[in-house]
Amino acid sequence: MLEKRKLGTFNFYYDSDINPCVLSNDCKMLVFMSADYSLVVLTINLIENELCFVPSDTVHIIRKSNDTYKIVNVED
Repeated sequence: MLEKRKLGTFNFYYDSDINPCVLSNDCKMLVFMSADYSLVVLTINLIENELCFVPSDTVHIIRKSNDTYKIVNVED
């Protein structure tokens, strides 16, 4: 199911069934997990309103606009 998460002013769309997402308590980090929660596939940190991506080989980050991104599995 396609869902949206907001990190600062940035929007992220992702399939929650394939890559569930956890938002840190301070709302400055998104962590995308594998479907079984065994692996971290992508970490995104918000530092001074700039994004810092730490992707694994299993996901792609597609920039849709200045503030919108789509996270997809490599197989998709």
